[in-house]
Amino acid sequence: MTDIAMLPESWREVLGGELQEPYFKELMEFVEEERAKGPVYPPREEVFAALEATPYDRVKVLVLGQDPYHGEGQGHGLCFSVRPGVKIPRPCGTSTRRCTRSWARPSRTTAI
Repeated sequence: MTDIAMLPESWREVLGGELQEPYFKELMEFVEEERAKGPVYPPREEVFAALEATPYDRVKVLVLGQDPYHGEGQGHGLCFSVRPGVKIPRPCGTSTRRCTRSWARPSRTTAI
């Protein structure tokens, strides 16, 4: 199971009791069951990559959504992002282009 201890301290403090709620435990169990059946992205060790990269006190906006990753090496824990050298999945590129038009930001980035 994904170890809650992997969650950065600043986020553990904020999330507090939510991590002990039944819905959260059920979600963690569901993901573990899916991992037993086959690949789940991102890999277990990268589940909290975005939170590791962004301490809670530095957060200005939180974008919550389902990442469109279907293949190995695509999902790595950052929303709408792939590692350098990995082809951007079509749905991910579409999302990035839409954000770019909305926010006038460069579209070829590895993380938004």
